[in-house]
Amino acid sequence: MPANTDPVQVLKSVMESLDNAYLKWKNILDQPLTLSAGRQDIALGDPDDWWLVMARHPRDGFVTFFLDSIRMDYVAKTDPDTST
Repeated sequence: MPANTDPVQVLKSVMESLDNAYLKWKNILDQPLTLSAGRQDIALGDPDDWWLVMARHPRDGFVTFFLDSIRMDYVAKTDPDTST
């Protein structure tokens, strides 16, 4: 079997070159809760001065903007009828 048809090596090559691939589930249990899992960009903070969580590929020599992760976001909303 030639080396380039080894399923493990093919999967490794695909995963090294894949930039973003994730699943996103919104409104979990009818709550303002979102779950994202997979290879994704995670930028935190102010959009004008954000902090990007990232990984580096040693083979390509470039910084790639992704992270294999699970992220959960909850948007807290205030009820306008209860504020005084």
